[in-house]
Amino acid sequence: MPDIPINNPNEVNNYRNKVVWNHSAGALTFNNSTGREYVHIAHKSGAHLTFANQATSEFNPNNKQTLTNGDTFHTTKGSHSILAQELEQRVYGDVTIITGNNTMYTSPLMESYMNEQNTLAAIKSAPEVMQPGFGNVTGVAYEAKGDSPDAETGSTQGKTFEPNPGQANIKDLYKETQKKLTPYEKLMGNGGSIKLLSGKDILIKSGAASTNFDTVFINPAGRKVLSKLEYDGDKTVKVKETSGPYYEEKDVASNIPFGNVHIQAGNKLDFNSAAGGITFGTSGPLRLAGQGITTLGGAQVNITGGAAGGSTGHVFITSGDLIEIKGSNVNIHGKTDIVIEPGLSVIGNQIISGNLVIAGNLTVLGDIKCKGTITADVDVIADGISLKNHKHSDVQSGSSPTGVPI
Repeated sequence: MPDIPINNPNEVNNYRNKVVWNHSAGALTFNNSTGREYVHIAHKSGAHLTFANQATSEFNPNNKQTLTNGDTFHTTKGSHSILAQELEQRVYGDVTIITGNNTMYTSPLMESYMNEQNTLAAIKSAPEVMQPGFGNVTGVAYEAKGDSPDAETGSTQGKTFEPNPGQANIKDLYKETQKKLTPYEKLMGNGGSIKLLSGKDILIKSGAASTNFDTVFINPAGRKVLSKLEYDGDKTVKVKETSGPYYEEKDVASNIPFGNVHIQAGNKLDFNSAAGGITFGTSGPLRLAGQGITTLGGAQVNITGGAAGGSTGHVFITSGDLIEIKGSNVNIHGKTDIVIEPGLSVIGNQIISGNLVIAGNLTVLGDIKCKGTITADVDVIADGISLKNHKHSDVQSGSSPTGVPI
């Protein structure tokens, strides 16, 4: 038989061979062909496991179960994807998920990065003009270069100060800083983020039981507070006191070893919600505190105090410097009088629809116009002349008029 010429040079060294072992339970296949080598294990149900040159594939027509009495180590140098209709993972110990380049945790990479940012951050946080002040976190003080403060109030409002020279070259500083940061950013890599996406809901829960203990002891009449100033109808104005609630916070959660959720952001933490809103609810204390400017805004802002569904509660607004209330209309309502201490200064007109009782002296720099009766229990002195004890000059008999009081 004459030789058949091989026109394809790639076929010269190809080897073709396949061995199949068939049994009632399944089959074992060895494909030894050049470039297409694989081992295939198949079960009569359709389940199979294939070891090939480029991939290992496994198919289970029903369920799959794996039991490891020891530890399991899984390393994927590329991407790792899990696709499931439902997914449940139960871990009886701790769960730790670490993302990002390993050098972030085993070397001072992040500290070095922040050190390079320090100069830029210091310039950005400094005032644009050289006015006096200090930083709220670091406490760094800034000296004034410009006009002197107002001699009477000490205020710098409306004064002129020299521009901050550091702010003038901030664009160049950005460029120089970025050159130094680029090597660190390469070491960090592109990854390191954790993303949780859900087409419906996300539930994060800690602790299998709720710790609903009392966190505040309330004595509804444990404090004496000012109620109002009371006029006894004679010559005395007395300060009347009443009772108010006393609150004592109790820490019952620190000795419970479960149920805690900690969220910590090294830079910024954002909460955004659509029309459903955001609700923070707790039977313990709630603290919103920041070292920067805190803003509460909305179409209507309600601040209420109460406990156990009742009206007993206190609202304290405290400032070490200034409290300012602005609005087109400002209304203050109370069940009793409103007590202001130590004093009250009013700029503008003042209208009082009720009675006015003054325990001290009254000084009026303008005119007094009265459309009612002026009644005095004591003498009235007008330009040195007594209303009760004054005498008249040029006294005559009969119906003749007297002279002016003397």
